[in-house]
Formats: sequence, C-alpha cells, structure tokens
Amino acid sequence: MLLTNAQMEAASNLRSAYEDLDKADRALKGLPYSLVRKNIGRYSYLYEMTDRNGNGRSLGPWSEQAENELEDYRRTKIELKCQKAAARSNLERASRMYRRAGLPLLENRVGEFFRRMEDRRIFDHDAKIVGRYSTFATRLADYLLPSLPFDLKIELAWRQMAGSIFSRAVADALRSIDPSFIVYSSYPLKARSSSGLELEILPWQGLDWVSPTTTIAVCWDGRLAPISAATMPEED
Repeated sequence: MLLTNAQMEAASNLRSAYEDLDKADRALKGLPYSLVRKNIGRYSYLYEMTDRNGNGRSLGPWSEQAENELEDYRRTKIELKCQKAAARSNLERASRMYRRAGLPLLENRVGEFFRRMEDRRIFDHDAKIVGRYSTFATRLADYLLPSLPFDLKIELAWRQMAGSIFSRAVADALRSIDPSFIVYSSYPLKARSSSGLELEILPWQGLDWVSPTTTIAVCWDGRLAPISAATMPEED
C-alpha cells in the first residue's frame, strides 16, 4: 500500500532533517576542540586545545596567518552551531509531523540499539541490518506503508574477519553497546541482551551484494532511530 501524500511528506522531511543534523554534527566534531592565542613569557603562540583541562599543542608562533586561522575557526564554529540548532528545530517539527501522519513507531529498545550502533559508527564500517527491519526501511524509503515486527529479533550482516576473530570482534562491539549481551552460538552468531533483544548475525561477504538504504523512524518514546539496512539483489 502506498503512503498517503501526508505520510510521504512526513517520511521525507524526517529523513532530510535528520541528515542535516547529522551533517552539521559531524562537521562540528571534525573541528579542533578549541583554538586559542596563548602567551608564554614574552611570546604568543596559536594553540590547539584538546580538552577543557588545558591540554593541547602549539601550532606555531603567533603571526598574521595564525590570526586568520583563528578567525576562520571561530567563524566556522559559530556557523556550524547555528546550522545544528536550525536542523534540530526542523527535526523536532518533522518528528511531530511523522507521528501525526500515523506512520509506524519503532519499539524503544530496538531504537536504542540502532542509535548506539550509529553513534559508534558501526553502521558506517562493520554492519548493516538485514531481514525484517531491512524490509521496513526499504518500504518506507520507497514510500510504501511498512509493517514492523512485533518481537525483538534483529538480523545483521557483519563485516567478515578470519576465524574466531569474527566472533570476538562482534562480541566486543556488542558489549560496547550493552555489556549484558551474551553470544551463545557460533554460526550464525546469535546474541541476547538482558533487555530482551535477540540478534542473529551472519558474515558480510564483501560489499558487492550490499545495497544500503538508510531511513529514519520514530520510536514510541518520541526519540529517533536510524535504520541502516542492506538488501541482497534478486538472483537471476
């Protein structure tokens, strides 16, 4: 069933607003923690600070070039903060529009797991969602009315590594998300968390069969979750 015009607009606006916020956030994180002019004795230096405790490194003696670099940094940081604030406001409106349009809401525990996968950039490098949640993401991206699983079972394709290294790498990544995850089978890997999430994980045999689709869903608690899904092409 096709989404209504209102639902199409809501899904599109939510995805665009989320991408804008993510872009601004990544750009901000790509900047140095802080640049300052630091006086040491009779001399001044441009310093890159790495934390709020005053740790940092000198980028060289103070000069006209250093002054311009500091001004560019401050201007860029202000612009990105404004972009992030505007994107966050747009995202809040888009989220309310999504809920009013009657689109499916994601279970909170599943959404939290997807957010933590995204925060650690595991979706970028190591894993993609397959199976039922992949179908949900693909249908929503294609403006078809999707349905959501009623249980807490999630299927993942994970970048393959040699032998037992694969199992250890997956287990370490899952426990960085939630220390309660227990891996209890070898192939396919299966894992369970104390919150009831059940994962089935298969090795990701290269990138050639993966066609990624990323969409955004709203959870029952109002928070957002990215669904970074992969689909296998149909066999001839």
